[in-house]
Amino acid sequence: ALNACIDVASGKYIARQDDDDISLPGRFEKQTEYLENHSDIDFIGTNCELYSSGEGVYGERIMPKAVDKRSFLFNSPFIHGSMMFRREVFDKERYRTLGKNRKYEDYDLFMRLCADGFKSANLPEKLYRFHYDKSTRRVSFSMRCDEFKVRTEGFKRLGLMPVGFFYALKPILLGFIPRKAMISLKEKTTGV
Repeated sequence: ALNACIDVASGKYIARQDDDDISLPGRFEKQTEYLENHSDIDFIGTNCELYSSGEGVYGERIMPKAVDKRSFLFNSPFIHGSMMFRREVFDKERYRTLGKNRKYEDYDLFMRLCADGFKSANLPEKLYRFHYDKSTRRVSFSMRCDEFKVRTEGFKRLGLMPVGFFYALKPILLGFIPRKAMISLKEKTTGV
């Protein structure tokens, strides 16, 4: 579906938005202005507020302003729904949504773009509201294995191996931490 939408898009820029998220006022204008004024940047994201239907806004995610290949080691350095791309980026790479990429197509795409030499950044403002329900977020072991595979392939393309292998193991290792302990740890370290 993402690639089909890209095929019919006719604009100079292509922006992402998930259906249950909200773009805050000024998001598209600020991203467009940034890309117009920074010809070296090919795609850009923003920081976000976290919200759920029951709690409203309860947290935030602050992404790195400058992004390089090492930014991918811990997590994706972007909030997928907040992204805006120059159209020509998709002449080189597309989303891959089958098999191991079915839940990690964004992380996979961002690593391939970075490996291909495309430049990226994040605006320091919170211009996106990401719907994230803490109580229902579960990751199966097969999904953790898929993320390991996506990370391993991406880190190889980025030239981050062999050190990247240990970071690629992160989703599998986290699967061995009891759910309550994981929630408590996440709340202490991120406030979410």
